[in-house]
Amino acid sequence: MHLSKRAVFALFALFSIGEGAYAATFGNSVSVRGTVSDLALDERRGRLYIANFSAGRVEVMDTSNRTLQSPMIVTLPPSAVALSPGGRYLVVGEYDNFDPASSKGGLTIFDLDAGIRREIALPDPVLAASFGAGSQALVVTTKQFLLVDPGAGTMTVLPAPTPLDGKPLPVPFSTFPPDIIQASTGVSSDGQTIVILAQIDVGDPSNAAVVIYHVGQVQLGLIAIVSAPPLGPRSVSVNQDGSKFMTGWTLMSPGPILWADMPTLPLYRQQRTLLASTKMYAVSGNPTRWGAGWNMDRWKLTQ
Repeated sequence: MHLSKRAVFALFALFSIGEGAYAATFGNSVSVRGTVSDLALDERRGRLYIANFSAGRVEVMDTSNRTLQSPMIVTLPPSAVALSPGGRYLVVGEYDNFDPASSKGGLTIFDLDAGIRREIALPDPVLAASFGAGSQALVVTTKQFLLVDPGAGTMTVLPAPTPLDGKPLPVPFSTFPPDIIQASTGVSSDGQTIVILAQIDVGDPSNAAVVIYHVGQVQLGLIAIVSAPPLGPRSVSVNQDGSKFMTGWTLMSPGPILWADMPTLPLYRQQRTLLASTKMYAVSGNPTRWGAGWNMDRWKLTQ
């Protein structure tokens, strides 16, 4: 099952604060001592793996009774979790972005069937990790895009379309993992497209990058976005075949976006418009990608 990770995280956070809310709530509240950075659902085992960033472990929830089991301890703060197709391997990305650290990131790979683990040190913090339809995980760090074979523990470095950024540690109190890592992934239902939303410069929230990875072609593409206001929540949702995807509050597509494609976009009383006029925005080169969202007339898309 492919999930929009940060969307699920937001839903999980809503459930977690349910006990302290006075308005009507839904679902069941499950308390986690720490701060959650990512989730992965294991349907075969009925488990939810919860990356607990501040506690340095992966919580394991039994989805049948919503109780926490024995956690999976990792070496560094876990920033991302990804479960392989079939559910054998859990890849945990780690984020240790302190100035004195010699290795600012790493991977812990759990073989859930064999009950063994493998640790890999990385020079840069991990922002995101995700599996598509293939057997290799796409792991994104601030400097590299890696294909990781979880069985062999080998890595292939892909040509990085752009360096990315994440906040250095330590951070002020009440700064939570989504504000530190500032990255998210989404996978199309057919597993052929992985979309990554991340920051190019954490000091400039308007400067974001959307990276598209085509699993079958082993190919990365980049859309660099300068937006005012910023793109909003670092969440990604991809449709069945990867032809359309939401990044923050922006709907994007390689082709034109029709009215029927955007029935609920937050345009805040602005008239919904078929984006076929360059008066709405500016694109560099051939206009092969289109976007729709809030205040689109103030955005610039570059390829």
